[in-house]
Amino acid sequence: MEGTKGFIPGGTINQLLFMMALQLVTGIIGMLGLFVLRHNYKSEYDIMFKKHLKFPYLLLLIPGLIQITYLLFNMKALAEGGSVAMAVINMNIFVTIVLGTLFFNDKINTEVALSLVVSVIAGIYAVYKQQKIR
Repeated sequence: MEGTKGFIPGGTINQLLFMMALQLVTGIIGMLGLFVLRHNYKSEYDIMFKKHLKFPYLLLLIPGLIQITYLLFNMKALAEGGSVAMAVINMNIFVTIVLGTLFFNDKINTEVALSLVVSVIAGIYAVYKQQKIR
């Protein structure tokens, strides 16, 4: 997003339009990749889409929604800059551990949970203090 300032008009709507258009192109490239993989690896493709990834494709839908949500927040953070951007980007650890625990039964202990809480509180506090300086 930062590199597009020279040729994309400013503003949140224009940033959203650019990001969604980028996702559309990425999706088309992904579809073409799936067609190539289906052609070259038909048996593996059939196993994947008949045995593991079944309609309504929740194993794809949930991560896709998480990815778009992350990109929206990341775009907002980059547009505001500074500590807000760093706080949102650093939330990757929190999101990864919490979603891994919820969806994949990853194990965490008290120390990991406490570390996550401390990191979130520290991030919120840093952003709050930085915003007051402005």
